Amino acid sequence: MADFIARVELHADAIPADYETVHALMKTCGFERWVIGAASDEPFRLPAGTYVGKADLNSQQAFDMVKEALNVAFPGVAFGVVLAEIDGLLFEGLAAAV
Repeated sequence: MADFIARVELHADAIPADYETVHALMKTCGFERWVIGAASDEPFRLPAGTYVGKADLNSQQAFDMVKEALNVAFPGVAFGVVLAEIDGLLFEGLAAAV
């Protein structure tokens, strides 16, 4: 299984409800909005529009899956996606996920 980090941004006139749809969509694709701290074992919220996930896919397949899901959910809406396979994730200063 590969670990991924993704960033999704809707262009145009996105409203908060649109991002709730993005969050649900990314969850169905296997991505979460939080990470577990190695030292504390506590969940921390990622910055807005940022997700981490694990899948039996390569980077291109994961990227295509996210793009296709966004295209289906938001037909004709422009969006930006960045996705990378990662080998570890370091962070500091994130808020605790409640």
